[in-house]
Amino acid sequence: MKFVAQILLILFFISNFLSAFSLDEKNTAHNISSFEQYIFYLENNKIEEININSKILSNDFEKDFAEAVINYKQNKFENSYRLLFVHLKERPVFLKYYEYLVKTAGVLNNYNQIKDFVSQSKDEAEFLYLSGLIDYYETNYGSAEEKFSKVLQTKPNSVEVLIYLSNTQRRLGDYEKAAETLQTAKNMVSKNDPKTAEILVLKGSLYFLSDKYEKAEKVYKEGLQAAKESGNNIEIVKANMNLGMINDLSGNIRKARELFENAYNLSKKIDQKELVALVLSEWAVSFTYSNEPVEARKRYEESYSIFQSFNNRERMALTAVNIASLYLNIGNYRGALDYYNSALERSGENVRAKMLAFRGLGDVYTNLANYTKALKYYNDAKDLSRKIKDISTETEINIGMGVLFYNLGKPKKALDLILENIDEINENELPYLKAELDQKVGIIYTSTGNYSDAEKYLASSITLSDKFGDIYNSILSNTYLAYSYILNNNAKSGKKILKKQLKLCREYGLNQLAGVQLLMISETTNGNKRYNDLKEAAKFSLSAGDKSTLAEIYFSIGRYYEEQEQLGNAEEYFLKAISIIEDQLPLLKNNSEMQITFFANYHQMYISLADLYLRSGKIQRAFWILDRSRSRNTLYNLLGIKFSETNNIDLVNKFYDLNWKLLNNLGDTDSLEVRLQKIRNELTDKYPELTKQLNINSNTADFLQPDMFSASQYFISYFFDSDSIYVFKTSRKGLELVKLQTSVSDIENIISSISPYYNPEVVDKDIHFNKDLFSFNPDKAYELYMKILEPVLSDVPKNSELIFSLPNQLAAVPFEFLSTDKRNISGGSSLFDRKYLIEDYSITYSPSFSIWKELRSRASSQNKLALLAGDPDLNTGGNGYSSTRGVSENLDLYSRDIKVLPLKYSSEEIEDIEGYFSNDVVLLKDKATETNFKNNAQSASVIHLSTHSFLFNNYPVVIFAEDDENDGYLETGEIAKLKLNSDMVVLSSCKSGLGYIDKAEGILGMQKVFFDAGASSVVLSLWDVSDKHTVSLMKFFYEFLSDGQAKSEALRNAKIKFINKIDPNPYYWAAFTLSGNSNPIQFVNDSNIYIYLFGLIILLLL
Repeated sequence: MKFVAQILLILFFISNFLSAFSLDEKNTAHNISSFEQYIFYLENNKIEEININSKILSNDFEKDFAEAVINYKQNKFENSYRLLFVHLKERPVFLKYYEYLVKTAGVLNNYNQIKDFVSQSKDEAEFLYLSGLIDYYETNYGSAEEKFSKVLQTKPNSVEVLIYLSNTQRRLGDYEKAAETLQTAKNMVSKNDPKTAEILVLKGSLYFLSDKYEKAEKVYKEGLQAAKESGNNIEIVKANMNLGMINDLSGNIRKARELFENAYNLSKKIDQKELVALVLSEWAVSFTYSNEPVEARKRYEESYSIFQSFNNRERMALTAVNIASLYLNIGNYRGALDYYNSALERSGENVRAKMLAFRGLGDVYTNLANYTKALKYYNDAKDLSRKIKDISTETEINIGMGVLFYNLGKPKKALDLILENIDEINENELPYLKAELDQKVGIIYTSTGNYSDAEKYLASSITLSDKFGDIYNSILSNTYLAYSYILNNNAKSGKKILKKQLKLCREYGLNQLAGVQLLMISETTNGNKRYNDLKEAAKFSLSAGDKSTLAEIYFSIGRYYEEQEQLGNAEEYFLKAISIIEDQLPLLKNNSEMQITFFANYHQMYISLADLYLRSGKIQRAFWILDRSRSRNTLYNLLGIKFSETNNIDLVNKFYDLNWKLLNNLGDTDSLEVRLQKIRNELTDKYPELTKQLNINSNTADFLQPDMFSASQYFISYFFDSDSIYVFKTSRKGLELVKLQTSVSDIENIISSISPYYNPEVVDKDIHFNKDLFSFNPDKAYELYMKILEPVLSDVPKNSELIFSLPNQLAAVPFEFLSTDKRNISGGSSLFDRKYLIEDYSITYSPSFSIWKELRSRASSQNKLALLAGDPDLNTGGNGYSSTRGVSENLDLYSRDIKVLPLKYSSEEIEDIEGYFSNDVVLLKDKATETNFKNNAQSASVIHLSTHSFLFNNYPVVIFAEDDENDGYLETGEIAKLKLNSDMVVLSSCKSGLGYIDKAEGILGMQKVFFDAGASSVVLSLWDVSDKHTVSLMKFFYEFLSDGQAKSEALRNAKIKFINKIDPNPYYWAAFTLSGNSNPIQFVNDSNIYIYLFGLIILLLL
């Protein structure tokens, strides 16, 4: 029966075909139907030879067009174009003519000739359609959509134009509109029309791209049936190919391969080479699911070559994405980058192609630990995926971003991203994606110690991967299941699984994963076996270019040598590990948050090396490596400011980029080495100090030199190591190490007793600590002094300047309030009779010695403006005034509807300070807006803000008046974008010196962001400060500053004057601390201005 049906179908087609040729040859209008059927026959069948019969084709146009189609199928593009272009002046009404004209012109890169012709012609519908087709094939889809829509105004029933319009809308990511346009076209054709099959297949693809696979499969089958009934071989090929893709995604690989092979054979049979390339490209994807990279690459490359011969930019872009993905999976990052960039270059306005290229670039840069670039590309891809509502691709992007944040040590953020769409991923429709999702969730749970959930998700991933033949993901999930067992004290089971998976990795050439597995195995072994596992792991990771794993391996080898008391070898491998990490840091220079998080993950490497140096008695090396471990992002940002000031930031960026390419084997090694050395020499000649800071192998003697200090300066850095405390004291006398006879836990207990404010058991963030609640305990302050400072200061003369670099445990403790005398002098109140450290020394703070060196070397700002802002108009929500300059932390900042009371004394403070400046901008009340602050900050040498501030999610926020441009909440991210050149910034507000504490960077708050933005010094507070008393302290501070005193000395004298004249309670005066450059402020005297003006007048009169 089937055979009979086929014979009947053929007879039906031939009957229609012959009847078309029997029409009057001279009447082109009446012959268009027959002519169209003949062209349809040529497109859907094999062309053995050119045989144009004048009785079939009625005029020169039809003969030339038929011959042009045959030439096109035979790759005789010049002949085809010549035959077509000669008829352009006739403005043929047969629209398929314009399609072939544009396609042949595209192959020959000859669009300009057509464009020139069209530009000189009238705005006829056919020429407008022609212009739209050129835009379409050049991937300028926005312009194409506009022109096709305009054509339809005069040719509303043109199915061809509607189909192209729908395809354009699809490529712009508007699947809904594309579907509506297709439906309009479908309503215009009969069931037996060959275009019905084309429309149905296109409709199925819209469902497919929208992740509606069941609907897509149903419509593809309808399209296949319609194609068979109309003899539309092209659509039979497309329908089979698309059904193959659906079978692949559902795990029915055998059926998929059968469909792909059928599609391939038929496309070859009918001589449709671009269709052959399309089938090959999707067939290759099928081989990636079964981990057959050789078969996949063979088909991809053949496909790409064919598309290239047709200059099909869109298909070249999509095929390049697939080839790049293949290279990515085998760790060929150079090849992956080349093809992803090629895809991006050719994608034009094709939203899907761009999205896939962006996602792929994100994956590559994540693997290469260039997280700033990776995040940028992921965000670009995610924006496009949301535009086209592609849930599966958005999920894949989220997986990539999740891996990125997981690598940065942010498992919660990673998990949130990966789980974002998990409920929308059906394992029956998308088993591979569901397997990958479960795998990544399991890996993250392993890292957080949630082993039961980790094992559940990883087992689910293994089941799905094995069921559908996804070998790579099966190996990866098994690897992390094994590691979960190891971490959960079941090393025997874990090791057994790892050995089996390692064998598979060797078999399939998965070097990166093999390196990870051997590193995991090394955690279950000891002695020489562990050493051998690590050395083999290093070989695999080196060959795969996996720098992050290699750093971990070198660190583990270093620890092995340390256990063996081979300290020289241990130092070598610790430095190798750190060098790899430091090579990655500059790549994150444009994203502080990422650089900070990345560095924190490897902070322990520095601590271990410091311990090694201390054991070896290498004190200077220990101080050097510990200082490198502190606030590296802040230092990079400060150096970035200096580089930018030299107008050579492009040279620095080129250095970083070339170094990264060399590290990751992304170019010709010899060529990269030569170029890199040339730039390195140029940088070293121009900026020797800066390049020393960036080089892990720089000489430590250059790092620390006695002439860096004045005679009265002492830099004191504390190192809390496990439960021991070391203090590095350096000055003109040299470097001295003091090991304190106390423990970290003892110090933490004393601090918690100084005030309830430091007691970790006081968890209510809504408490405002006034002087009574602060309840300062001078005896504990004295005890802390005796434990951590007295042994260090025994030989330091009084009135010296102390610069402290403190670990996180001491970051919120102002040393100024440490009591240096325990007993009462006169028998009165203990607070009145106490003597505090500030009375003996001026005190400054710095995140690290390197940062202090950088800030102290800065020249005074050329700006002479003082920007003074305070007492902003606020959304009060009630009557009265606030006694402190802070607000509740239990607020929803995102609502931007925070009720706070005004400050009664803030205006007084600003007016008092204003008297010390002649050139100032004063912002009070409704003028104290965030916008006015931002507009004036870049011109100010001194910035003083007297207002409310508070912590939101552990990050400080300063409150201004709002206006139409800004909401009045100045956050750290906004400050970091300012380009300041300020000698000093004072935040006379509550808790402005606090923030989130990172284990390597320290407090991430206003101090850091103002340094990053370009300030040389900052004065900030460590708790809720009194509105009334702060006015006096600030007045005293500026009084001494105006006398020419250094900032540290002026703040010291202000605090002493406050103690003697106002109140000795440290609650009032100790909160404000100075960080950074302590040089004096250059005030402009009125008298100098008058002398200048007088002189100017005299000159004018001459």
